[in-house]
Amino acid sequence: MGTKTILWILIGFFILINLSWVFNLGDNPTTEIKTSLSNVKSSLTGDVSTESVSIKKADEEETCNYGYSGKYRCNGNGIEAEWLSSDCSSRWFYYFTCNYGCENAECVYESIQDEEGTQEQSTFFKVTYIVDGDTLDVSTGERVRLICIDTPERGEYYYGEASDYLKSLTLNKEVDLVKDVSETDRYGRLLRYIYLKDGTFVNELLVENGYAKADPHSPDTTLCPQIQNVEDKAKNNNLGIWAEEEY
Repeated sequence: MGTKTILWILIGFFILINLSWVFNLGDNPTTEIKTSLSNVKSSLTGDVSTESVSIKKADEEETCNYGYSGKYRCNGNGIEAEWLSSDCSSRWFYYFTCNYGCENAECVYESIQDEEGTQEQSTFFKVTYIVDGDTLDVSTGERVRLICIDTPERGEYYYGEASDYLKSLTLNKEVDLVKDVSETDRYGRLLRYIYLKDGTFVNELLVENGYAKADPHSPDTTLCPQIQNVEDKAKNNNLGIWAEEEY
């Protein structure tokens, strides 16, 4: 066998070995790389899909509407209302002030009881103007006539003193207006007993100190006997209007 023949045999044998390595898929590094990338992609795709499905959706009862929830609560002497925000959280804000305190999300009211057992609620208002000794205006714009009493009219003895006394007691102060039976008189004035925040009964005090006389008018007479009782003291001591015999 010649030298050239042996050389060609060796070259052919070398080529066959390399071709066998290239087409062997189990040992081919390129194929291994492609397979690994495919596995990674499949793994990632599977993980993302699983996580997205596992996200919990809000239950229907957990959703909320904007606006008032219709719930109220006490805060000191006042009432707060609940407002629902966009994230379903609560916002409480001032709604109403109670004069006598708050219980079970409702105002507590003091009241007087007439002869028929009717309970009348009482409310505080600021006095803004004094008309005369038995009439005043409050912050609602309404005019109030004190019941069971009467003070001198303009031009009569002790008119100025009675007006000034009522002013010193009530002007720019919050007073409690308590109805008896009637809402208003024929002039549209509220008919009320008036109390200061410390409990002072203004109608009675005007009569007791001689600035007014007892003047009951049915049907608003529940507390008139109480006022008439203190009138005797003023008369006996010639206080205020009782110093003038003609009154």
